[in-house]
Amino acid sequence: MIEKKLKRYKPLKYNKKELTPAHAVKLEYSNSENIKRYLSTKLWDSEELLIKRYFKLNGSVLDIGCGAGRTTIAMAKMGFNVTGIDLIPEMIKVSKKQAERHNVNVNFMIMDAIKLDFPSESFDGALFSYNGFENIHDKKNCDSMLEALLRILRPNGHFILTARSGLAFNKRSIAWMFMFFRHYLLRPIGLSNPNLKLGDMIVRGKYHHYHSPFKLRKMLQAKGFILEFFNSRSNIQKNKPSTFFTNFSTDNSLFYVAWKPKDNI
Repeated sequence: MIEKKLKRYKPLKYNKKELTPAHAVKLEYSNSENIKRYLSTKLWDSEELLIKRYFKLNGSVLDIGCGAGRTTIAMAKMGFNVTGIDLIPEMIKVSKKQAERHNVNVNFMIMDAIKLDFPSESFDGALFSYNGFENIHDKKNCDSMLEALLRILRPNGHFILTARSGLAFNKRSIAWMFMFFRHYLLRPIGLSNPNLKLGDMIVRGKYHHYHSPFKLRKMLQAKGFILEFFNSRSNIQKNKPSTFFTNFSTDNSLFYVAWKPKDNI
């Protein structure tokens, strides 16, 4: 039944109790009208600053969840040897056309972020932009992705990750109250989507997971990464340092920069 819905996808038309996070991601990002929203090839000022600071000049970079090629093409223009991967074939198709239009050489591949099928020590750096990490369902899948990434990064390679704060003092606070209600009261009596865990939300057909910055930093460190930088998008662009309260920022992205130490090979 879900497979049929994938073919005739229309926003808001789905069975809430049937929809899994994986299918929600496919429904959202394979929609042709939605893809049009991602045709920009311009980096954010914060992204450009961190890419120039932490990525090796002319080095090899893996762009995870590259979408329609926004960050991939921009980094290729900066001189990096970029490989862009995305789970959605429609996105990769558009990415290739965008690269041709901008006359840049980029290797685009259809690949799931939790199955990084590359040889060990293939890349000098990796980027997971615009909160794409929130589309990965379940901690074990996040762990698998980070373990694979550590393996394919070269020693001293950097990983730039963005994710919104799941602890932000805005509508996300209200969402947590709903998620607790759903998880502990509705789920036991079969009145909620059994595919969703605490922290998971599907809003208007779009799936994302709310990450606590505290837990996300621990997750990176537990897999062998060393956290080098953490700040909000607005703070970076205003040249302001992060504080304890950055963990609760309402910004549309928080930046984490982690690196692979030499002895973790």
